[in-house]
Amino acid sequence: MFHLSPAVQAFAFGTSGYAVGALSAAYYVVRAARGTDIRALHSGNAGATNAGRVLGRRGFVLVFALDCLKGAVAVWLPRLVEAPPEVCGVAALMVVAGHVWPPQLHFRGGKGIATAIGAVPVATPWLALHLLLVAAATVLATRRPHLAGLAAVVALVPVARGLGLPGGLTATLVALVLVILWAHRRDLSAALRVRRDGATTAATTAATTAATTGR
Repeated sequence: MFHLSPAVQAFAFGTSGYAVGALSAAYYVVRAARGTDIRALHSGNAGATNAGRVLGRRGFVLVFALDCLKGAVAVWLPRLVEAPPEVCGVAALMVVAGHVWPPQLHFRGGKGIATAIGAVPVATPWLALHLLLVAAATVLATRRPHLAGLAAVVALVPVARGLGLPGGLTATLVALVLVILWAHRRDLSAALRVRRDGATTAATTAATTAATTGR
């Protein structure tokens, strides 16, 4: 594929990336183990976390590993033929998009974190190392491991710009982040609602306490 233009390579590896991403490990593993659709269980998400709820820790580890693997494979293919960085970025974006919107499952897939964890280190290892540090700092600061992946995703673009990555690669990473944030929109909305409700409750409590004290 060395003689092909970057645009043609981007189309080819983007298409193959989307096809690989659409292979939903959570859906097929749970279907094989329990004979049911994971999207009808618990959160309804076809991802590793929900697979863990259905199948236990081993189910989570298996699905997480498979999702990471497909992300890595999708980006390894253009790296194998020494495609330009932006082509690797397109492959990373499209494998995540395939995971989130698998056509054979009526575009209802997972949320893309594990797939991105597999894809980004192959596309740009130095960026992945910095994001690992962000994830570790998040765990230490919040004691909530499930926030680590989302924090790394949010930090991806500013860290990429800080490292001076090529503009085309950075642009595809921006799109990748937007896809993942879209997939997490309900979780983010719920978190903001809980925070807002908590702040309202705290303010009400403080006002009540002040009124009581003033009597």
